[in-house]
Amino acid sequence: MTITRASVGEPQPQGRATHSRCAFTRTDLLVTAAALMLLAPLLTGAGKPANARTAGCLSNLRKFADAMALYAEDNRGFYSGNLDDLSVGRNWISGFAGTDGPDFGNEAILSDPKSSLLGSYLQGLLKVFRCPANRVTQRVNGRSVPQARNYSLNGAVGTNPGRPGKVAVDGPWLDGVHGHTLGRTWHTYSGPASVVAPGPAQLFTFVDEDPYSVNDGSFAMTMVNAEWLDWPASLHEGGGTFAFADLHVDHRRWQDSRTKVTGTSVIRRPVPNSPDHLWLQQRTSAKIQL
Repeated sequence: MTITRASVGEPQPQGRATHSRCAFTRTDLLVTAAALMLLAPLLTGAGKPANARTAGCLSNLRKFADAMALYAEDNRGFYSGNLDDLSVGRNWISGFAGTDGPDFGNEAILSDPKSSLLGSYLQGLLKVFRCPANRVTQRVNGRSVPQARNYSLNGAVGTNPGRPGKVAVDGPWLDGVHGHTLGRTWHTYSGPASVVAPGPAQLFTFVDEDPYSVNDGSFAMTMVNAEWLDWPASLHEGGGTFAFADLHVDHRRWQDSRTKVTGTSVIRRPVPNSPDHLWLQQRTSAKIQL
């Protein structure tokens, strides 16, 4: 089922389902998502003041959170694929959308069901893939082209379509050296039911990634030390924006000046004692307790 079906008009249940971890019914999700679609033109205009652009970014992130929740309901409780690669047809989004990537301005990849597993849940709204505060453009064939996407999904969240059945991703960057595997040291999450540590209100799913950090659709974080691998954006009053597994969205103002990307060259960088990196670590995963 996609978000456009007639179930948007289904009668409301008499009470919230108590078995739902997030306490949202499918009808709740559909009605909320439909309302957000209607509000999108008001919230995502690039000419809006900063607070409106932040509101637009949070609206985009909520759409992604709702889309992933609906995808899980339609797929036996499992999230979409989220491999740390460019596999077409196996990830929530495919392609390399970085400033040095071939899909920088490729909007077609965002709505094609072969390359965007969540695209059908977003009603083809291509602008939701780009933060309203993202002003990065490139010259292509003599015209200025905006970056097509700068949202990414927590690298510890999602399923691994490369293995039989439905299992969580390996979260390869959790150990800082791209060697982490499923069940080894840190939790990874195949669907809402697996979000136990940290809890749904503390596990981030989608992030507004810095436009110059973007590559594939998986956001890399290490749990081992304080080091930025991928970088969250600082486009909103010096802070970033996030969606969480319980479907809420939030804005976090950064405390460490080293969190902000300066210039256009983004490399992995140690940030010892960074309160921002620690904050995001605590919302990326948790150590498996044996």
